[in-house]
Amino acid sequence: ICLQYADEKKVLHVWTVAPDFLAKVLAGRADTPAGPVAALDPATHRAWIASLSAAIAEKQGGGREPVILCPEETRFLIKSSTEREIPALVVLSIPEIPNDIKIEPLGEIHVT
Repeated sequence: ICLQYADEKKVLHVWTVAPDFLAKVLAGRADTPAGPVAALDPATHRAWIASLSAAIAEKQGGGREPVILCPEETRFLIKSSTEREIPALVVLSIPEIPNDIKIEPLGEIHVT
């Protein structure tokens, strides 16, 4: 899965998410028939999407799709929180990265 998002040198350029926001996402988890989703209040959701969009616009380039790397327990929640506004966002968990892929962080997303 990861190789398609890495560059020709097998480097995966990723964003990470601030631990305090990941904790908020986990705390607000809601279980639905379709699976768990991030149940953020509207203001927090808007701030999250704005922070993420600004970070991607600032540093993402080279035709690569934006990639978020997060802990396994938050992967589906982060993806569900961005599906409508940023459908092309790729969300991967740390165990999904093979040893031969180098990770290059682009930055950490903070939500204020």
